Amino acid sequence: MERTGVLDPARTGVLDRYDFLAVDAETGRVANRRYLGTGFLFDTLQMAGNATPGGVWWQGTVTGVVRIAPK
Repeated sequence: MERTGVLDPARTGVLDRYDFLAVDAETGRVANRRYLGTGFLFDTLQMAGNATPGGVWWQGTVTGVVRIAPK
């Protein structure tokens, strides 16, 4: 997960952008990025997500659970 401040990328706030990132294990570079949403409702509260068969990722947020699946 990546949290980016909307008004100032170096600072966080209630209107931050949240993205799910896939990281290349060999290089450490971002291989893929998926927009989740904007605002505190998408805050993950630093909770760990769960990976399930088929590449589906389940991530808890302040308001519930987000399902992130390959296209």
